[in-house]
Amino acid sequence: MSLLKLDTLCKGNTIYAKTIDEFNSYVDKYKSNNKIILTKNKNISQKTLRCLPASLTWKRDNKMEFHYIDSKIRIRVVYSIRISKETDTSKEYLPLLARQYFKDALEFIPTDDKEEDTQIFTCPENPNSAYYGYVNDRYIGTTVTNCYSLDRNSSFPASMKEVYPGTAPWVDKYYKEKLELKNKYKNGEISKEEYEDFKNLGVMFVGYLKNKVLNRSHAWKKIISNSNRKVHELRKQIEKAGNTILLINTDAIKFRNHFNYKGSEELGDFKYEWSNTKMYIKGIKSYAYLDKDKWKIKQSGQCKYDDVKPRDEWTLEDFINNEDTEKILHIEIDNNNGRLIGVYK
Repeated sequence: MSLLKLDTLCKGNTIYAKTIDEFNSYVDKYKSNNKIILTKNKNISQKTLRCLPASLTWKRDNKMEFHYIDSKIRIRVVYSIRISKETDTSKEYLPLLARQYFKDALEFIPTDDKEEDTQIFTCPENPNSAYYGYVNDRYIGTTVTNCYSLDRNSSFPASMKEVYPGTAPWVDKYYKEKLELKNKYKNGEISKEEYEDFKNLGVMFVGYLKNKVLNRSHAWKKIISNSNRKVHELRKQIEKAGNTILLINTDAIKFRNHFNYKGSEELGDFKYEWSNTKMYIKGIKSYAYLDKDKWKIKQSGQCKYDDVKPRDEWTLEDFINNEDTEKILHIEIDNNNGRLIGVYK
């Protein structure tokens, strides 16, 4: 029996576990004495069919996966190691949708054999990160007043258009549709999730360029460098005006005191995300800002505290006082039983 035949006969289920405990509950329920056999590419080998039922836990990309197969059912349980725009396993269709949306633009982005390699231009204080990241250590752990945020509109797609002008028709179409969906979301016509899903397509496509299959990592470096330079140039203008930079996260600059800059919604321009408010800073991707009367928490990655309370219910006190909000989860597999073990750095 081949895997194709097995797929035809057996009902397959994919379960997206929200916590390690939930993931482990499926492992405990379905684990088998026989182990699934993997190919070199970490796909299920045909040899597995000789020893059903079988199960296995393994890491694939940014996900932990548990699979169970017998003659009647096939179960796949997924837990995301880091939840982000590019690794949210509950939205596995989005990277494919991004590739489909921009697929014809690839013709205008040269492959590595036709594009000179280059070193990525990035933040001087953080040279090991491809993406621009800076935090002013002086303000970590403090509440700061009179704060502003300037965010570059669709920075990666805008830089792709600037570096490779032939991609303009697809980038312009994407940005026009993004603004239309943004207005629909503000008017209550669509959900925030629907708007955010479309918004992330541009970022995902640029990220996909470094995939070995596309052979366009040199182009990816040039696009990211262009985006970083735009951010760096504005940073220098803000500093020259006497303002203090608090935090820079990829394409958004947080700073103190008013800066004479007219924000714009145009593609590649910077707009004010928020103005003249308070911030509490923990790190480059860990901060909070006051929006009217409510603190909004921005925290990258998965935290232990996510299992205690949904993020939209976190208070500033939760964010400041609970150390688990700043400890990023590292996951190991217990080879004896296939369960996940959470290690907090």
